[in-house]
Amino acid sequence: MPSTFTLVVFGIGVTIGNLIGGRLADWRLNGSLIGLLAALELFFLILFFIQSNAILMVLAVFLFGILAFAQSPILQFRSMVLSEDAPLLSSTLNQSAMNVGNASGAFFGGLSVSFLPLNYLALTAPLLSLVGLILLMLQLSRIRVKRSGKSISN
Repeated sequence: MPSTFTLVVFGIGVTIGNLIGGRLADWRLNGSLIGLLAALELFFLILFFIQSNAILMVLAVFLFGILAFAQSPILQFRSMVLSEDAPLLSSTLNQSAMNVGNASGAFFGGLSVSFLPLNYLALTAPLLSLVGLILLMLQLSRIRVKRSGKSISN
C-alpha cells in the first residue's frame, strides 16, 4: 500500500476518533477513558501478531487513529474539570503532558528497536499505555478516598 494512502486512512481515523472522544467525554468521562486505554492495550497485543500483513496493518493504522485520538478530547475535558480554579492553565499543561508522552514513546521505541528485533516494537507501546492506565486508576482511587472522607495516608 502506498504510504500516502495509509496517511489518509490514519487521518480519517484520527478525525473519527476526535468526534467519538468528544461524545464519550460528555457521556461517561472516566469510564470512557478507562475503556479506551484497555482497548488500546488489546489493540497493541493483536498488532504484534498481524504486523506482517500489509492489508491488516492499514486497517490497524485506522483503528489506532480512532483509539488513540478518541482519548484527546476526554483528557482535555477531564483536565479542565479537575482543575476548577485554573482550567486554562490545566489545558496548556495537558498539551505539554501529551508532548512529554510523545517524546517518551519515541525514546522507549528507540530503545526497543536498538536492543530487540523490530517486530517487538509493537510490544513496547502497550507497556507505555499500561503505565497511563495504572496512573489513571491510582488517581481515581485517590479521588474516591478523598470523597469518602477518609485520610489518604491511612
